Amino acid sequence: MNHLVILLPSDPLEPDAACAWWAAQDGALVTKGHDAGWLERIDGDTILTAIAPAGDVRTRLESDLENPQARAAARLAMAENAIGGAETLHSAAGERPTSDGRYALALVDRARMDAWLGWAAAHGVNPRQIIPAALLLPTDGNWHEAKIGGHHLMGRDAIAFEDDRAMAQALVGDAFVDTIDPGQLDDRIVREAMEPTLDLRQGDYAWKPAWRPDASLVRQIAILASLIALVAIAIQVVQIIRLNNAAAELDAQTAAIATAAVGREVQAQEAEIALSGLAAPGAAGNAMSALIAQVESADLVKLQTLGADSSGMVSATLVAPDANAANAVLIGLQRAGWTITASNRPSDDGRQLVDLTMRSGR
Repeated sequence: MNHLVILLPSDPLEPDAACAWWAAQDGALVTKGHDAGWLERIDGDTILTAIAPAGDVRTRLESDLENPQARAAARLAMAENAIGGAETLHSAAGERPTSDGRYALALVDRARMDAWLGWAAAHGVNPRQIIPAALLLPTDGNWHEAKIGGHHLMGRDAIAFEDDRAMAQALVGDAFVDTIDPGQLDDRIVREAMEPTLDLRQGDYAWKPAWRPDASLVRQIAILASLIALVAIAIQVVQIIRLNNAAAELDAQTAAIATAAVGREVQAQEAEIALSGLAAPGAAGNAMSALIAQVESADLVKLQTLGADSSGMVSATLVAPDANAANAVLIGLQRAGWTITASNRPSDDGRQLVDLTMRSGR
């Protein structure tokens, strides 16, 4: 597994892509740098992790949070009790305990999260994880310091700050400070990327993969599009023949073309009507486009099958994690003016299958 870790900029409005980065493969550091070269190392198999600067994220450790419900309650309380509240602050809770069994909680301005993700999007990437820099330091009750991306990071038990001598003097004083050498820090960065103590990408900022249709679905759509195009061409051929040939020869050729396209014997007089009914390009095409667009907007719902009949009615099968997710797609289509009939059935893996038909309700 390929991992790429980048240090987010202190100023997300800075357009430059240059930053500190670390590339790892199968848990071992391969190379690192401090430039824009990390962009060339991203491919479809790379997990991108971003480090949030310590000065922008407030972190702390708490005990007795083994229960997921307890962690969720602590996360919500952290935002509600802070100045600004949940409307302006994003809170997160760790899923993996520290060495002494405590769990990390974090708080960051929503505007800062939006700015970081905007900076990443401007460079064509979407970090799967965002981890606080403070959690790169050991949580053993002692003060530690390290150099990361040109910044001086100092902290103890998830409370950290960077490039602040006055803060260091006030909090640390003459206490012993352990210095983490670059090699040790690189190892901690790679381990944290592989198994984050806390990931800020949760709740409203949870990572969502880009929707990609199944290869089989793409083939089905391509075949349907080709058939519609062929039938439309056949209609044009019929019209040209009727305009440019003698009546007797016209009828014979028209009937032959229509019979070949429709798949049954068709007389010349009904050829154009039969082919037009088979194509139904406007109704079926519009319905397919509306259905695909609605499914793309629902992250958890996928199309399993898609087809259309000669009347322009579209039939499809949806796969959803539950009935609510599938119903959201159906309601969206109905609100857009489409007439829907649907029936639900469970799948072997516990997901919900929905067989539907749709046509214009206008």
